[in-house]
Amino acid sequence: MMPGDEIFATAVQFGRTVYDAAFSGVGNLRQIISQIIDALGTVSGLVTIMLRNRTQGTTARRVVRVGGSRRPPVPQGTQLTLAF
Repeated sequence: MMPGDEIFATAVQFGRTVYDAAFSGVGNLRQIISQIIDALGTVSGLVTIMLRNRTQGTTARRVVRVGGSRRPPVPQGTQLTLAF
């Protein structure tokens, strides 16, 4: 991906488009996905982001988890039990 490329982005959740935009002047995929996640606002859960690079003719698809609270990692050495 080159900084001058034109990128079309669509974010879909449960078959519904929740975000649609075009980008140019962005250097890498990570920056675009970060901007999309920030723009999603109150959307939470799994979202499929589809990107099309109009300049190069390529596509990419990423599934990301957005919004909501994330559980903190369990400290190492913690024993977990399951109730039966």
